Amino acid sequence: MKITLSSVMVDDQTKALKTSLASADVRTEYERLTKRGVVFRTKPTRTGPVTVAVFDDTCGNLIQLHQV
Repeated sequence: MKITLSSVMVDDQTKALKTSLASADVRTEYERLTKRGVVFRTKPTRTGPVTVAVFDDTCGNLIQLHQV
């Protein structure tokens, strides 16, 4: 089995969307965060109109950073 998408349940969807991890330039954020010790599982990757990168939050959770 391969998990291709997972969700995090929240009480307030509108509030959660305001704290989503988005960036105008994922590649720049990738470089900045990598220099600070963040471990990325995937480098910035373009998937259609969206660029994403996935990093480990050090607790076993994978966090996706997406470009807006």
